[in-house]
Amino acid sequence: MEMVDECFYDLMEVINPVVDFSRKYVEAKISGDENSAQSYKNSWELAKDKVKKMYGHSHEGVVEGLELFLKSNEKMVKIIEGVITQ
Repeated sequence: MEMVDECFYDLMEVINPVVDFSRKYVEAKISGDENSAQSYKNSWELAKDKVKKMYGHSHEGVVEGLELFLKSNEKMVKIIEGVITQ
């Protein structure tokens, strides 16, 4: 059980910043604060890179899940951005 807990903790440690920075990026875009939006977008990109670095240290199923997570996160942001600009 301890190993399972560690695995999920490791995943959450890299996934949470992706979600947090993408949310902050969208919020800054909505508020029209382009400087903050760019800063959060840069942090979001770095957080996504950190997730991708886990690929080499993870089981194939975990890698597939991480890839799907990143794709869905990016799609969600694009949808929200599209709604904002309408």
